[in-house]
Amino acid sequence: MALVGLCVYAFRERRRTGGILVLTLVGGSLCTFVEPFVDNLGKVWLRQENAEILFTWLGRPMPVWVLPFTALYWGGQVYLFYRLFQSRPTAKRFWSVYGVVLMSACLLEVPSTSLGLYDYFGNQPLNPTGYPLYWPFIYQSGVLVAAALLHACPELFQGWKALRLVLLIPMAEIGFLTMTGLPIFIALHTEVSTGVATIAAFASIFMVITIVSEVGRRVVGQGPVEAFRQADAPIDEAVRTRPEPART
Repeated sequence: MALVGLCVYAFRERRRTGGILVLTLVGGSLCTFVEPFVDNLGKVWLRQENAEILFTWLGRPMPVWVLPFTALYWGGQVYLFYRLFQSRPTAKRFWSVYGVVLMSACLLEVPSTSLGLYDYFGNQPLNPTGYPLYWPFIYQSGVLVAAALLHACPELFQGWKALRLVLLIPMAEIGFLTMTGLPIFIALHTEVSTGVATIAAFASIFMVITIVSEVGRRVVGQGPVEAFRQADAPIDEAVRTRPEPART
């Protein structure tokens, strides 16, 4: 129902937004076809009991509910952060929203694993509830980069070029999720101790924080530490007052 409501809103807003929301939802839905690859890397198994199967790839049956889930999770969040960037938020507001999104992922995923919709199996570190806490970090990296690119380089998505959005989102998922998750994915697929797997999980989280912090500095002018130390300043002011690089 949430996806239907969002699609209706996207159709009504297509003239004002140029169809961006529609395209991000379509791009997010294409992430369904990336999901089997990601699930193999992260050792995730989607339950298929009493579920209609959309397709099977890499030995992973994909239930029909994965399609609206990825459309909302990936497409909806790319649009959310894009609109956030467009609204010229303060750096503090941006980082607060990012934190809320991470917590919201946990609030969504923990009940889902408890209900048995899917399982994280193997030697999963940072896993107190059945939902490994490194997952919201690696899942969000591609979302934020895609939204930042859409905001910072609008000329790449004007006119018929807006169709690039459809491919940008699944490319961002598979590219950034795979690379930031590489340490923990290697640990999951080798015979390592829980301690080593935990270090690998923190390495993946560190990679995500590094990328997201750089996006924050480029788009809103401040990283998370600076944002909460200084008074609020709109994006344009934060960027304008950022120290210029030394000239050689």
